[in-house]
Amino acid sequence: MPRGTLTVDILPEEEQKLESLAERLRRPSSQLVHEAIAGYLEIQQWQIEETRKAISEADAGDFATEEEIRHLNERFTGR
Repeated sequence: MPRGTLTVDILPEEEQKLESLAERLRRPSSQLVHEAIAGYLEIQQWQIEETRKAISEADAGDFATEEEIRHLNERFTGR
């Protein structure tokens, strides 16, 4: 897949941390930035999808019953 170029302004402290981490990991800083962006995008996409699912369930009236909530409460609190 072809790659594009993105220019980002970062604080000097962030750049120093990035370079230090890249050196310790013996990997290029560009690779760390690429992985960070990919991970961020994956998390954001997951959150959006899960939110959409939850809204659809709520719109459909798909809520836990009182008994299900009581059972979960007992399970996690021991009461």
